[in-house]
Amino acid sequence: MAEKDIICIVSSQYKAVFLKINSSTTILDLKFDAAEMLDLPYESLILAYEDQTVGSLKFLIENDGDLTSMVEHCHNLGLKEVHVQAFKEGDDSSNKQENEQVRQDILKSKSVDCGPSALLTTSVPDKNPNDNPSGDDVMTIDDMISRSERIPAWWHTALTGEGQRFESAKELRLALLYYSMAKKFEYEFGKNEPKRIRVFCWFKAAKNCPWMLFASPPKNDNRLEIKKFVDNHSCGQHDNNAGQSRASRRFIATQLQPTLKVRPDIRPIDVQKEFLSSYGIRVDYSKIWWGKERAQEKLYGDAHESYDQLRWYVEEVKKTNPGSYIHVEQNEGRFTRLFICYAACINGFLYGCRPLLFLDGTFLKDRFKGILLSAVAYDGNQGIFPLAYCICDQENNVNWKWFLQGLWSILYERPDPYNPPHKLVIISDADKGIREAVREFFPDSIHSRCVLHLVENFRTKLKDLGFKSKDTQILGNLLQSACYKYTRAEWNDYIDDIRLVDERSYNIVMNYAPENLANAFFPGVR
Repeated sequence: MAEKDIICIVSSQYKAVFLKINSSTTILDLKFDAAEMLDLPYESLILAYEDQTVGSLKFLIENDGDLTSMVEHCHNLGLKEVHVQAFKEGDDSSNKQENEQVRQDILKSKSVDCGPSALLTTSVPDKNPNDNPSGDDVMTIDDMISRSERIPAWWHTALTGEGQRFESAKELRLALLYYSMAKKFEYEFGKNEPKRIRVFCWFKAAKNCPWMLFASPPKNDNRLEIKKFVDNHSCGQHDNNAGQSRASRRFIATQLQPTLKVRPDIRPIDVQKEFLSSYGIRVDYSKIWWGKERAQEKLYGDAHESYDQLRWYVEEVKKTNPGSYIHVEQNEGRFTRLFICYAACINGFLYGCRPLLFLDGTFLKDRFKGILLSAVAYDGNQGIFPLAYCICDQENNVNWKWFLQGLWSILYERPDPYNPPHKLVIISDADKGIREAVREFFPDSIHSRCVLHLVENFRTKLKDLGFKSKDTQILGNLLQSACYKYTRAEWNDYIDDIRLVDERSYNIVMNYAPENLANAFFPGVR
């Protein structure tokens, strides 16, 4: 039986939002959604659960374990909703003592005796003089890296001591990873099994460092419990890079998921810099790249599997949305092209849109790249109305012909008695095979160029001929103004100005064919 979701009411001062949570919800997802909907900073957001059943107690929700425990508690009590407060760190007076205690724990953890070589410190790093005229001092990159104010507080308390329990070995390993990064030390496994984990400081043999952790299931319980925890180092081997060798792809993906929701186009090199500046963590570029791939897969699904499910998707669309036109083309079982036009889009265009079609292509930026070809219309509310789109390998004459053949089929081979307008106006940039495809499948249509594409193409040709940037800008503006004029006299005035500047620019304009670009020469009914 599927687990029922719990309604989580997250409030902040006078605002509140409803969110659905269950045992699979992560603290990252909950905090991100709450911060986004309540307009609070994600980095300093604190969540607290108010339990009215035990005397209005308030519990901080700092990690996935806290969130899972809260969900289980609500299920055990049969609660269908839960109240959670959201506030910025230090803003809620009722939680100042808890926050101060967390800070004190962090300060204590930084003062662990790790020998004279230890770099962990709570004091502000020394500043180095520079040659600024103002005489101000600046910190070096190493000074900034050694500061750990931006490391989340719960990283420092991911491991609390003997008796702490974890749902699985996977959860314990992840907590150990966060803890070692916050405390900046390296570790190695003595035993790494599903039911028994023994961990030592990396320098146990070399420096006889006593730090260790042992966890195994207690009696009649499948969870792992920390049976022994010696949280003390004597190796003196802490430095800014310590604890980072185990920054796995999974860890990077977990940290990246909230960021990718708002910045899906973020580059791996930018992620690498942010990890360094935010947490002082140096991570290899390859790990960052694969971590981003895993985060995208977690958020949006596996791209390879999605392509493999296209056959199923075609059948489901035909069953649930009759009248739709969808076709997948394959070559020896390998995907090559996809054409999609839904029934609602067809009817919307035929009955509610102007006889205008805009054609264009753009790049796809997933793992397999490719091109998205699209045909959109213009509805009666001055809005863009999608008609059909195609996914293919590249923008060329062959793919445009294949796409426009599909468009012609859905418009002119319909059993519906309604006939589409015979005179379609098709607007595009007229490059990369569109013009030839339009002439073949829509010979009676009026094919016009997009003015902005045209002007940009015109300026590019002028630059190739050696025109100065100022001249190309002026001539492009003249051509754009001429295209928007409604009388031939006005058109001629601007074209004469172009001709006076340079005869070559005039010849380029006339080769475009005025009837394909100017309002004054438009042959159809406006």
